[in-house]
Amino acid sequence: MKNKKIINSFKNAFNGMIVSFKQERNMKIHISIMFLVILLGIIFKIKMIEWIICIICFAIVIAGELFNTAVELSYLKKEEQDILLQYMGNHEMVPSMKQAQEMKKCSKEHLLTYPEIDNICCQGKTEKLQVKLPEKKLRMFFPESYTKEQIEDVIFKLLEEWADNKERVQNDNRGCD
Repeated sequence: MKNKKIINSFKNAFNGMIVSFKQERNMKIHISIMFLVILLGIIFKIKMIEWIICIICFAIVIAGELFNTAVELSYLKKEEQDILLQYMGNHEMVPSMKQAQEMKKCSKEHLLTYPEIDNICCQGKTEKLQVKLPEKKLRMFFPESYTKEQIEDVIFKLLEEWADNKERVQNDNRGCD
């Protein structure tokens, strides 16, 4: 159980870095400058000690930028932080700086709730729908030789037939009115 918590902590930290790189303007600027410094370091053939200093500086700047979001979330009330932690676990996500600031603003006005966190985190986002089906159950209906792609094709064809049939029934019902 403890190992799972540690793994989830690293997973959340990594997800937070990815979100930050994708969504935060300042992080994009820091990363761009970091690549420029690396390019210039290669061109000017800087020494090993200078590379070490650059890497330490990169780490400090990136950690500082990531720390900003954590500081914003630290202003939430304890119960709000617990709700947010539950939300992050359920959705396998980490809030961006913009989302953290919005949560902080809402928290000042009233108690932040799970639906409000969901609303803040889903603004401007269309959530991908993914359904996981146990292989054991699927294999009851498909031969062992079927590939994943063949199984998906059959499932989608069946769903199309179901949707067409559902539409036909609705149209028939309208004709009876």
